[in-house]
Amino acid sequence: MLNQRFALAEENASLETFVIDPNISSKQTKKRPAMIVCPGGAYVKLAHRESEPIALHYNSEGFHSFILRYPVDNEQAQYPYPVLSLFQALALINKHAEEWFVDVSKIYVMGFSAGGHVAGLYANLWNNQELIEQAGLVKDDLPKVKGGDSGLSFGKNSC
Repeated sequence: MLNQRFALAEENASLETFVIDPNISSKQTKKRPAMIVCPGGAYVKLAHRESEPIALHYNSEGFHSFILRYPVDNEQAQYPYPVLSLFQALALINKHAEEWFVDVSKIYVMGFSAGGHVAGLYANLWNNQELIEQAGLVKDDLPKVKGGDSGLSFGKNSC
């Protein structure tokens, strides 16, 4: 598993990867869906129980997973900085999609509490040119996100 943390442009923001190693799978060249997890925490902290355990659950369902650690507990925790971090995280995943075997037609975002708010903001603002530019990106940097969720879908039908 590729487990790395990439710094994003926003202060104290990062993306942690839980990318399944294609060399340990019999489906070596199969691209996998991706789930970006946005933990809750009232924009004051990021809840651990809504981070790594959720990412690892999605790994067990065949997803590559990512944890967005958006800015909390400072001025950067205010709009638009957390959603700008999500824009930047999506661009990073899109940039590494071939290397990480990510199926860019199946990228999902989910969040809990404040993280659900970040995911919801993105769902409504994904095409906002001003925010894309403020994130330091151009529209072509971003993949098309398949959907969002503010809860877990456990079971065989979750992929």
